[in-house]
Amino acid sequence: MILPGAAPFLLTGLRIGATIGLINTVVAELYTAVSGLGGLLATYGASFRMAEYFVVVLALSLIGVIVTEGLRFLENRLNRWRAEGGR
Repeated sequence: MILPGAAPFLLTGLRIGATIGLINTVVAELYTAVSGLGGLLATYGASFRMAEYFVVVLALSLIGVIVTEGLRFLENRLNRWRAEGGR
């Protein structure tokens, strides 16, 4: 009985953690990697190739939205019992 009650908090933590993890991964790649999306941002930004730069930014935004909305969907799906039980 503890897990169903903790599910909203666990999934909210996962959603926030996934967002922060994605941001931290890209920032770490900006400084250390030659490849990867962060490395592409550093390469394209240094050479002022803004069209390619914005494609990478849009890809990162899309990844963030997909992960966040997927976890939000899972949160709503697992918390359906709360709305039904409160009647």
